[in-house]
Amino acid sequence: MTTSYSLLRISITMLLFLLTTVFYSACSSGGEEQEPEQNEVKEPDPIANDRPLPPVTSLICDQGTYLTYDNFGASFLESYCVSCHHSSLSEGERAGAPAEVNFDSSELAQLWRVSIIVKAGSDAAPMPPDQNVPKQERKDFADWLNCGAPK
Repeated sequence: MTTSYSLLRISITMLLFLLTTVFYSACSSGGEEQEPEQNEVKEPDPIANDRPLPPVTSLICDQGTYLTYDNFGASFLESYCVSCHHSSLSEGERAGAPAEVNFDSSELAQLWRVSIIVKAGSDAAPMPPDQNVPKQERKDFADWLNCGAPK
């Protein structure tokens, strides 16, 4: 039942992301560059200096969270993710992880959070490859990300 609920939450997250993307695309004015709105989620651009952050909350953050980057996210990412997803790693040290996909700061975790939810937010998710994440930790990770990955 928990896996079904997690998959439903992931599906809802992706649907909301796609609908938001379609909505903003449809509302843009004929190719002119517009300033992104404060809460607009954009695909990460590893070269840009002024990257927008995703909204602090999401629609599937049921009751908020006490989890923060400092009390949970940093240690989870350190334990399970940054051995492949850290900006200081060379291509050969990344085990196939794309060079621009890094989680070594709270800002990067927020920036990539929708993708992280899809790839690591449920027991059926493919990340991390060794799948040694305890069920409760993975649930807490998904909750933290779904609530905006607060610092």
